[in-house]
Amino acid sequence: MKKFASFLFSPLPIDKLAIWRILFGLLMCCEAWGSIAVGWIDRVFVSPQFHFHFIGFEFLPVLPGKWQYIPYLLMGVFALSMALGFKYLLSTGLLFIFWWNTYLTHKIGYNNHHYLYGILLGLFLLVPADKKYSFSKQKLSHAFRWHYLVFLVLLFLAFSYAAVAKIYPDWLNGHPIGSWLDNKEGFPAFFSNPNFHLLVAWGGIAFDGLVIPLLLYNKTRWIGVTASFVFHLFNSIVFEIGTFPYVMLAALLLFTEQNWIERMPFYKKSPAYKLPQVNGFQKSVTIFFFNMFVLVQFLIPLRHYAFTDNVFWTEEGHRLSWRMMLRYKVGHGYFLITKSDGKVIQHWPQKYLSQDQYNRVCTKPDMLYTYVQYIKKLYPKAKIYGHIQASINGRPLKKFVDPRVDLANIKWKPFAHANWLIPFEGFTPLE
Repeated sequence: MKKFASFLFSPLPIDKLAIWRILFGLLMCCEAWGSIAVGWIDRVFVSPQFHFHFIGFEFLPVLPGKWQYIPYLLMGVFALSMALGFKYLLSTGLLFIFWWNTYLTHKIGYNNHHYLYGILLGLFLLVPADKKYSFSKQKLSHAFRWHYLVFLVLLFLAFSYAAVAKIYPDWLNGHPIGSWLDNKEGFPAFFSNPNFHLLVAWGGIAFDGLVIPLLLYNKTRWIGVTASFVFHLFNSIVFEIGTFPYVMLAALLLFTEQNWIERMPFYKKSPAYKLPQVNGFQKSVTIFFFNMFVLVQFLIPLRHYAFTDNVFWTEEGHRLSWRMMLRYKVGHGYFLITKSDGKVIQHWPQKYLSQDQYNRVCTKPDMLYTYVQYIKKLYPKAKIYGHIQASINGRPLKKFVDPRVDLANIKWKPFAHANWLIPFEGFTPLE
């Protein structure tokens, strides 16, 4: 225990931590303001009349219409303030609160990148990343090793789980990556070559599984850095996934040696060797929470194994698990509503939802449940039956919801399998 404590609280120069703060803050500013510029806010918040919160967080506010621009404008300001190290805890704390509020109220736009940003913001609140190259009056020359290690552990787990999740039949056979690349216009002809699809698919597994170990070892770091630039720039250009590739490229800084920073023109040598002051109790608390953080991040992506059916079909345990760009699902269907007077109504959700929302209601049980709660308000005491079909990676549509179950009476149980779903039939061969 003493050796572990000595390791976590050993000193490291704070420069990389401070520059990581600057780069991440600037990229978060681009993420916030860029969401407005590219029309993402319009598509996710302004245009839809119905909003999907994470279940249990329905109390969180969603500003109406174009008022939703305000949180993103403010988040850009907070992120810029974070990057400058101006009122660091206040600006980072407000960015953390606003980010998680928007994250938990726009399940329709969910992706692992937004989840990762939320965790990173929480970690930035715990480390003294503002103690150099900032407006902070208190300056430090060094940080503790755990201030860096907590970021590295998170990245290692995220990429490792992403690699493991890709090991399933369709991905190993070049699906769905082949479908995505075939539909890309303006790219070279070899993008449609099945061998290139296999190269990208297997290369994705290799990169996710090996990149962090390669970056940690001095003699292989150059391979990890080179692979990172190829992988992330490819994803940015081909799949247009926002700031995530550049956040990951900025994170490469955490794996580098200190000496190159000391040769840069902006480098300022600190006048004295300083560390944040901590006593024995603070060390014990820090070690406890460090271990808990690692344990939680290790366990959350495993929770889908506790469910009885396949996560690709049921989505149970899919979110928060670094299951990135694994498959595409489409769904189609309607609800039959039997009113208390016996009259039967056919309810088509695409009349009330955007196309993205409609597809997710037909493929994601938690969003289907949320929409059923909406129907219940329109038709109190009615029985609701789902005639929903879904497809994974281009397969023929299959029944997704048991049409005999009255969905109006189901209760959402986040830690139990939704037994009103039709069981998964397996990954049948794709044509």
